[in-house]
Amino acid sequence: MKSLLTLIFLSTMSAYASPSPSGYERGNGGFQILCQPQSSLGKGVYSLDRIEGEKLYQLKPDPRLHFYEDENEIVLNVLQKLEQINPTRAQLFRRWFYELLSHREFVEGLYIQPVNDGNVVILPLGCELRQAAVFIANSDQTQIRFIFDKSLWDDSSPLDRAFLLIHELLFRESRLPENNHLNSMASRYLNSWLFSNIETMNQDQWLGKLTEANFKNADYNGVPIILTYKKRFGDFANTPILRFPNSRGIRKAILAPTFTIKISSNEVFSRSCPNPIPKLGFTDWVEFYPTGRIKQLVFSEPSTYAPDCILYNRNNSLEFDELGNLKKASFINVKLFFDFKE
Repeated sequence: MKSLLTLIFLSTMSAYASPSPSGYERGNGGFQILCQPQSSLGKGVYSLDRIEGEKLYQLKPDPRLHFYEDENEIVLNVLQKLEQINPTRAQLFRRWFYELLSHREFVEGLYIQPVNDGNVVILPLGCELRQAAVFIANSDQTQIRFIFDKSLWDDSSPLDRAFLLIHELLFRESRLPENNHLNSMASRYLNSWLFSNIETMNQDQWLGKLTEANFKNADYNGVPIILTYKKRFGDFANTPILRFPNSRGIRKAILAPTFTIKISSNEVFSRSCPNPIPKLGFTDWVEFYPTGRIKQLVFSEPSTYAPDCILYNRNNSLEFDELGNLKKASFINVKLFFDFKE
């Protein structure tokens, strides 16, 4: 870790106790840019994600977000909008957001050395890149810290602070093993796109952006699905998705290992399994009606790899009618596949 000595020093200055570095910690976080009066932006501190989105991708934040006076309100508003098309991610981010607020440490009089982010950053003349926040976690993210530069934070607008906070959530997910991003470029782009399209985005647009950015998990009409996977030699590929003819509506997709499905008005079925290792293919999938309602769920039975993956009353195939009512539950032998076969 390039900034290991800096992080060790910061930990000694913090009021929060932290275990000794084990060599498995990952340190990274959000950038802001510090601009002088002669710059095109004028004097101030701005979110790199926001300025990069505006200059490189013509993605300006939705104008309504400028009127908020508190960054937390902006974050919660963004997550509320996101929940309408991606409830699983929104709920995870909301939990992480409150965890961030409870673990956040502001440091003063200290310089946080910029972490080598591994990609090119383009800045307006008269501006310099500053490390505004550092997210430090061990390999499984059971021990986390969020360190913020107080002077940069104090000189930022609520909107730029909100960009930084959402960046921390996106980048935290991007560093999970199933995504394993090596830098923050995809997170920065996704962040600027989200702020720009927060009032107008639809489910299909968001799925497309997540797939482009190599994020594994998503929702389709409230059902968790998998978009990407790591192949045998480490490359990433998109999972098979079937769409209805002349439509962007999804007909079949890979079912995520953890989901909660309403069986009837008074029954809910929840299943929580480890992430699959698709050496040979996938076994779990979901099929939809053109209306977007679930038509069928098929999932694998418990195994030595996943002994806690429960079945529904010993059944692994659930078929629903177009009103969402369970009409048939059975046990079938699942097949491994990389592409759906008709």
